[in-house]
Amino acid sequence: MTVNDDLSLRGSFVALEPLVNSHTNALKNAVTDGELWRLWYASVPSPDEMSNYVDTAINTEAKYLLMQYWFEVQQANAVEFRTHFFNEASRRAIERLGAKQDGILRSHQILKDGSIRDTVVYSIIVSEWPAVKNNLQAKFAKFRSAANPDA
Repeated sequence: MTVNDDLSLRGSFVALEPLVNSHTNALKNAVTDGELWRLWYASVPSPDEMSNYVDTAINTEAKYLLMQYWFEVQQANAVEFRTHFFNEASRRAIERLGAKQDGILRSHQILKDGSIRDTVVYSIIVSEWPAVKNNLQAKFAKFRSAANPDA
């Protein structure tokens, strides 16, 4: 994806902005910090809750914001996703978005360790976007309700 350096996309759970060198120290701190979920004053998922949290809130909404940008602002005809053939978790997550598998690029890439990667290609086309968008918005509403039962 190529966008302007000043472009940012904001949703309910995530804000996307171009990664720049000034983010480095904060990212280093984030990955080395410990057990924040144990702090009474922090609302941080535990390791056991993190996978579901990321799948539901950060990762899915990030993809939603990017697709919304490409389909609704840039008028894209299709958005493509690629993943390693053996990455089942990624494949299922892409399929849950509503993407359709277009095919498998066999022996597509040589990895750092010298192994050969088969790449699975998925896409969502512009005519599918309204249904995908509605489905994702419904998931976000359900997640918000579960996260804020008193709201």
